[in-house]
Amino acid sequence: MAISDDEKGVITRLVMNLLDGWGAELSQQVILLGFPPETKPRELKQYHQGEALPDNAKILEHVRVLLAIDQALQMQYPHHKGMVNMWVKTKCRYFRKRMPLDIALERGLDGLYEIHRHLDCTQNWV
Repeated sequence: MAISDDEKGVITRLVMNLLDGWGAELSQQVILLGFPPETKPRELKQYHQGEALPDNAKILEHVRVLLAIDQALQMQYPHHKGMVNMWVKTKCRYFRKRMPLDIALERGLDGLYEIHRHLDCTQNWV
């Protein structure tokens, strides 16, 4: 099922606000969103200003997992919204005392999947 342009705009705003809330720099957002490495960070400003993200399977998968991570964090910290944004920059024993944001930046989509599996126990069921 295809998503409408309006839905793409809403999704873009959600994920860009999420990354801003995490305090991710534009250069980090390029990596977290799965853009090609040659993408200049300033190119993301158009998405912060309301243009919808491109119809690119890799980017859309990154967005899907980023939003799933946010949803899992919202469920874990329903009464502490600040923790939702702080968690990605807090050293975590599960990640060998490394920040989840660093895992995502170093490992790309695989790192995002690992973070999501850690947060959402239903993802580890086989």
